[in-house]
Amino acid sequence: MINRQRPVKPRPLDGVRLAVLVNPSAGSRQGMLRAARAVAVLQEAGARTTVLSAAEASTLAAMADDAASSADALVAVGGDGMVQAGAEAALRCGLPLGIIPAGTGNDAARALGVPRRGDAAVHRFVAAWASGGRAVDVARVDLPDGAVRHYVTALAAGFDAVVNRQANEWTRPRGTLRYVAAIFRRIGGFRPVHYRLRVDGVTEETDAVILTVANGSSFGGGLRIAPRAVPDDGMLDLVTVAPISRLLLVLIFPLAFLGLHVLHPAVTVRRVREVRLESGGPVCHADGEALTAPPLSVTVLPGALRVLV
Repeated sequence: MINRQRPVKPRPLDGVRLAVLVNPSAGSRQGMLRAARAVAVLQEAGARTTVLSAAEASTLAAMADDAASSADALVAVGGDGMVQAGAEAALRCGLPLGIIPAGTGNDAARALGVPRRGDAAVHRFVAAWASGGRAVDVARVDLPDGAVRHYVTALAAGFDAVVNRQANEWTRPRGTLRYVAAIFRRIGGFRPVHYRLRVDGVTEETDAVILTVANGSSFGGGLRIAPRAVPDDGMLDLVTVAPISRLLLVLIFPLAFLGLHVLHPAVTVRRVREVRLESGGPVCHADGEALTAPPLSVTVLPGALRVLV
């Protein structure tokens, strides 16, 4: 009697080497459980995973650089800050980036159409590995000390940056509610800012309460500050809100969750390739992470990052 064994069906990620970047604080315990589940599903698909976990961005960056030489792709498991860290590492190492949302905001995942529930994001990554993924834009930020940073979603440089900073100081409430609470916490003390800008080579001065340079459509866990922004059109959306009363600002912010704030005459949206903030404004935040106060420059890098989504 001939014993015939069935051929082993190849798994979709057989032999693929993945460096998985995890922030132990992203989304707290839920984020860590999500990360563990994602790694398990990737391994079931045949991937050889190396998990890199560090709370400090500089430590994680060094770990990612060390792991890159023996990896085929990076996978960022966490929120927007982790996606930013993953994008920075991917750009340095020339590797594609996968995204498994497990944070509180997850605006990068929204912009790129990554599912935010269950195992769907992991299955999307597996499918994208087979197809090659897609090239998306990133924004390059040149800081006054000569350092260079990049972001995927948005840079906030006005009241939006102040709210971002306040939200980062809290751990509760979760998600979008934290951002809304930060708006009410900071609205009383904020004043319009006088900015000196250079937009696509043209110098201008303006007063504004909000100034955002967006690559994706949202920040703050779904606040659609630039509703028509797409991350693969080779352009950035410069959003400004002219000086308005605090009451009107409070009323406009909720409309931004629907993208309807752009209908108000105080709101201006322009498609640009480069913005230099020469003066004015608080410490800027990109993808939710603090950078520095102006001067700084933002430039779009079309198709610079390959994402497996």
